[in-house]
Amino acid sequence: MAIATVMAVSPAQAQRVVRVDIKAQPLGPALRLLGRQMHVQMVFDETLLADRVSPSITGSMTPDVAIDRLLQGSGLVTSRTGQGVYVIARPAAPMRVSMTGSQSQVLPQRPANQPDTEQDDRRVRRRLMATSL
Repeated sequence: MAIATVMAVSPAQAQRVVRVDIKAQPLGPALRLLGRQMHVQMVFDETLLADRVSPSITGSMTPDVAIDRLLQGSGLVTSRTGQGVYVIARPAAPMRVSMTGSQSQVLPQRPANQPDTEQDDRRVRRRLMATSL
């Protein structure tokens, strides 16, 4: 599993408006370029990006808006840690609740043909937290 990170970020930097110019290209290089242009840190699994291609984005925007535009149509989502690091991952699997007797269980629900990537996502988050301490 390859993990990429790009620069450090403070909460103030994360919301400032910056001019970006990114051409359509594979999503990994586009995210790294955006990180350099915005001066923000991102963590993502290179294998998760696979054959995804980013759209071209140009203009003045915040990192949140720019990342959302790059991920548009990719099926990936972003979240931020308490330290302001952007984490690019698959969306969390929907949960279904099973009521049996007096106890209830919350069970993850994922399509049968989709591999279980929650464990990989947890490993990425653990590595991120270990490097940011």
